[in-house]
Parts: sequence; structure tokens; C-alpha cells
Amino acid sequence: MTLNWVMQVCIDPTRVAVSLETTSVSRSLVSDGGCFSVTLVARQDRTVVRKFVRPSEHDPAAHTLAGFAYRDGVSGAPIPTFALGYVDCRVCERLELGSHTLFVGDVVDAGFAPRGEEIGS
Repeated sequence: MTLNWVMQVCIDPTRVAVSLETTSVSRSLVSDGGCFSVTLVARQDRTVVRKFVRPSEHDPAAHTLAGFAYRDGVSGAPIPTFALGYVDCRVCERLELGSHTLFVGDVVDAGFAPRGEEIGS
């Protein structure tokens, strides 16, 4: 899913927060899995963004989401190989806020791909 809002909420320990609609598939996945990743995508790569606006097809055997390859992050969350950068988090706090759930995650890994090179496994 694409996010409209993500923010760093703590420096020590490093923590990031995301807010997900309570009825979304992504909210269920993060809640059940206890982890999430935030992937940075090139601004001009609207094709990729459009593929993740709605729930995407997942092929665990092929390690693909919406037809794009991914690797398992340290937390277990998927990290797409096309990412310019990523932050991998384990959920440490959750706050129910009516229509949304705010998940706070401890950053367990992060990285970037210089000049858009793929992030390898």
C-alpha cells in the first residue's frame, strides 16, 4: 500500500510511526506480522506507485508483490528490490485512533541503493 504519512518519532531508540486505516488489508498484515517496512520509490516511477495503491497480488513462492521481486527484511517484512531506500521495523507500540491505527516500529535495518541500483538480498 502507499502511505501518505510516515514520520520519525524517536531518535534513541530509532523509531518510525505509520498510520493505517483500520479496515485496510495492510493494517491486518502489520498487526498480525508485527512488522512493517517503508520503501522509498523514485518520484518519477508512478507505475510502481499505482501498483500498490490497492491490495497487491502476493506470490510467496516467487517472492513477488504486484509482480515485483522482494527480499525478506530483518523483521520479516518484504523489502522490494526496486527500492531507492528502505526502513525495516518491528512493531513496538500500537494506538487505536478510531478510523486508523498508529503503529510505532523500532528500526531494525535501513539501507539505500545509490543511483537507483537494486537493493540486493
